Amino acid sequence: MKTSPLGPLIKFRAATLYRAMTTLFRVTPDFIIIGVTKGGTTSLLKYLEKHPQIKVSWQKEIHFFGSYNFDKGVNWYKKYFPLSLSQRNQFFQTGEASPEYFCKSTVVPAQIKEVFPDIKLILLLRNPIDRAYSHYLHRYRIGAERSENFAQLVLEEKSRLIHQFLDCNWGENFDVSSLPSPGCFHLGTGLYFLHLRKWVQYFSLDQMLILKSEDFFSYPNDSLHRVTQFLQLPDLPDSSWKVYNASPENPELDSQVREDLNEFFDPYNQRLYDYLGTDFNWH
Repeated sequence: MKTSPLGPLIKFRAATLYRAMTTLFRVTPDFIIIGVTKGGTTSLLKYLEKHPQIKVSWQKEIHFFGSYNFDKGVNWYKKYFPLSLSQRNQFFQTGEASPEYFCKSTVVPAQIKEVFPDIKLILLLRNPIDRAYSHYLHRYRIGAERSENFAQLVLEEKSRLIHQFLDCNWGENFDVSSLPSPGCFHLGTGLYFLHLRKWVQYFSLDQMLILKSEDFFSYPNDSLHRVTQFLQLPDLPDSSWKVYNASPENPELDSQVREDLNEFFDPYNQRLYDYLGTDFNWH
């Protein structure tokens, strides 16, 4: 007997309606994974879901902040989170992951600060060259990116960004709020220093856990211990963790393109290292 293709859609709509009707009894997030795209956010959320004292959001990438969804109100947002009594008064934390939050405009951290001033933020940062190339290949595979020439694509974006930030004053009195947002595309996302400066206008670094994606990919147990410590929860047992949302084996990035991009990103990376007091060694 064939299953009706409408079955899953009906179940989804019923679940959405039920959640909407019970928003008053649902909790708000304790943490948000704010970035970055292709940095390991899917895997991290999946791993945290295994923790007995964590219940993650109903779906990843809710896109509440910095979008038209924000006008729908916090109750709309709450429908994605667990019922307060779902654990029979057992202590638990909940959170979501929307990796585009980090590189959106100042509106996103401002809105989060307004609604959840004490929330904890988790940020995964990947070598901006590898992140950009992986993001491009992913978009190309799903048909969201039409250009077959990554080198030409980043050359054009690099030219726009250089022109955009050519007159920046990088001194101690640097006013990050005066900068236009570099956007969430291939190279713009990787200007981590600029994005972070906008976030720390609203949140202290004590409210943020910043992880190097390469360390997370290579040593997930160590990174998870840092996350649970940050959330003040017991550690998860060490495990051989499956990688989620992994891309197929990528073709090698042209060495000249990598060299050019390394030269472009290096000053921004260095300012990030100096600001955080941590060298991510993205050379």
